Amino acid sequence: MKEFDKLRSMLEEEKDWPLDYLFKFILKSGRKEDQLKIRAFFPNNVSISFRESSKGNYLAVSITAKMNSPDEIIEVYEKASRIEGLMTL
Repeated sequence: MKEFDKLRSMLEEEKDWPLDYLFKFILKSGRKEDQLKIRAFFPNNVSISFRESSKGNYLAVSITAKMNSPDEIIEVYEKASRIEGLMTL
């Protein structure tokens, strides 16, 4: 997908695969089903944290996961882009 070409290029410069990669997403609060969808993109052995915005309207989701290649990372972002209202950082 063209929108991820720059990210793919940067990731391909990394020489130490597999690596721990930090994903950051922003969701609207109260959308538990979206949290579950994001969680399903990853294996069980990940570090995940949630942080609600000061007004409680949004939820920041940080996930650190061991990824084996740039393609695995891009695949997660492609899946995440299908969740309505989700923002990636």
